[in-house]
Amino acid sequence: MESTEIGGIIHVKVVGVARCLDSESRLVIPSEFRQQFNLRKNALIEIIGTSEGLLLRPMQPKE
Repeated sequence: MESTEIGGIIHVKVVGVARCLDSESRLVIPSEFRQQFNLRKNALIEIIGTSEGLLLRPMQPKE
């Protein structure tokens, strides 16, 4: 994902990639996304089903 700021407004370019599930139905998150979203080993990922498909995002610490 790339972003640029123009006139105080941040414009985001969404980049998608296709990945196959492995033989045990696991999905590997590409290293570029792991770096961008600061995902490290054993990071907890929230998986949400939406009308558009699946949304994966890092879990936010509960306060």
